[in-house]
Amino acid sequence: MRAAYLGTRAVLPPSTFSEFLEAAVLETIERLEAEHNHGHSWSVPAAGEIKSTAQTGVGRWNRT
Repeated sequence: MRAAYLGTRAVLPPSTFSEFLEAAVLETIERLEAEHNHGHSWSVPAAGEIKSTAQTGVGRWNRT
């Protein structure tokens, strides 16, 4: 990520590393919405709806 930022910061709009990361995440979200949600934004999750793998016991990072 840092190499891509340093290699493109002179030619791309984001001027800070944080702005670069935000733009990358938003681009990915837009692609995922187009591919998996008919181009619509997903509903905002309720408080506590997103759980870590430690809380759920599932996921690729589960270390049992």
